[in-house]
Amino acid sequence: MTRLRYVTLTVLLVLTLLLLGPACSHKQTNTTPGIQYGSGAPLVQSIPADFAPVVNKVAPAVVRIVTETTVSNWFFQPIPQQGVGTGVIYNSAGYILTNRHVVEGAQKITVYSGGKSYEAKRVWESPDTDLAAVKIDGSGFPIVEFCPKGDITAYSWVIAIGYPFDIGGTPTVSEGIISALGRSIQEQDGTTLQDVIQTTAAINPGNSGGPLVDLSGRVVGINTAILSSAENIGFAIGVSTLDQFIQGLSLS
Repeated sequence: MTRLRYVTLTVLLVLTLLLLGPACSHKQTNTTPGIQYGSGAPLVQSIPADFAPVVNKVAPAVVRIVTETTVSNWFFQPIPQQGVGTGVIYNSAGYILTNRHVVEGAQKITVYSGGKSYEAKRVWESPDTDLAAVKIDGSGFPIVEFCPKGDITAYSWVIAIGYPFDIGGTPTVSEGIISALGRSIQEQDGTTLQDVIQTTAAINPGNSGGPLVDLSGRVVGINTAILSSAENIGFAIGVSTLDQFIQGLSLS
């Protein structure tokens, strides 16, 4: 009787181990992973400590543009109005790139560069791209360099230079990054601009027509618009559009 009981207990023990074995093994292979800690190595090595070299290189070619127009009031009396914008010299013979909406409808355009003022002698406008070119008399003007489109990448540092709100004095500088490339935006007049650059660099009224440059001082775009309902969302016309516009000008 005792031997039979021993055999029975042994069989029950073996069956219990067989039943529990897979369950225990399953629990061991389904453990929850722990938190993964990084090494702390920096991912970005090019955060600038000083923007002065870039600004000093570009600023001499950035100009302030003041426009004058005349409108009539309810009594058909002429009322002078003044507008302000920014431009950038791209040809040393006095050819300046800016936005069309800066000079559109202006009866007089005055360009301020290097402590001197110049009256625009000729203007070219492109309604489809919101670009314009202005010619002033003179030669030997400082010019900007343009960045090849292939070198422009999202999330890289950029600087906007211009004359917002007609503050006067030296140009205003703001920094940011390229948030996205290839955007399409619609301006207030209904014009849709293609392949524009979105940036966090502050762009305000008066910045229009000014350059957006990379850390090498190369122009990546022309500042053109802001999204008024949001913060830190501005747009610049990209170099491909700038090049097509310049190449299509008839300078004769």
